[in-house]
Amino acid sequence: MVERFDVNWVFFQNLWWSGGLEAVVDVVDQLPASSSTFDHEEALAGIAGMREIFHNMAQQLSDASLGDPGGGTIPYNPSGEPLLISSEQQITRDTSPFGTVRLQIEIGSGQSACIEATKTDDVTLTYRSGFPGQSGDWQPMPEDETFYSGTMTVLATSTEADGNFSLNVTKVTEEDDCEEEEDPVDAPSGEVDDFPDLSCLDICEPTEFFRFLEQLAAWFQDALNSATGGG
Repeated sequence: MVERFDVNWVFFQNLWWSGGLEAVVDVVDQLPASSSTFDHEEALAGIAGMREIFHNMAQQLSDASLGDPGGGTIPYNPSGEPLLISSEQQITRDTSPFGTVRLQIEIGSGQSACIEATKTDDVTLTYRSGFPGQSGDWQPMPEDETFYSGTMTVLATSTEADGNFSLNVTKVTEEDDCEEEEDPVDAPSGEVDDFPDLSCLDICEPTEFFRFLEQLAAWFQDALNSATGGG
């Protein structure tokens, strides 16, 4: 892990701060004697709970809220790839083992974006409102089409190789949901005789049913004819 010197001390300090010195010793004991980066990544990925531990650390770094044993938080200025969403598009990114992909997404003012998320099984994908450096409640990124608005931070991590995820923006709208509007049904054209025969017309008030104007007119004419003897 020496090749990731900029994150390693944060990782081990966070491990110490959250799990005690024993947690650090336990992790170090499981690292192979080999100096191979791949060997170290593979060993770390095999430690129980490591996927959650690493992603949780990345979330705290994204919030600039990672605790420091000396009190306060570790001074960290998280960056994110800025993305302005104003039209349909597909955003695809690869993840590296024990790496972080952080997207700083802004959706146009007064608009909502309908987004479907997909990912490989080894990727942990979460989001919250606001940009990196702010705070908020992290949630798993749903795979079903969901609408989002304003600003949001999307965070992806993986402890395995060959991970990736995609955000498919299916619609940008001024509405606050992603439901498709149903096209209004036009009244059928043609003569009154084209309408289906509704036997209930004989015993029900016409206001109890939805009917086209022509149906109501026909019902009224029939009733009038019956009342007047067909005259």
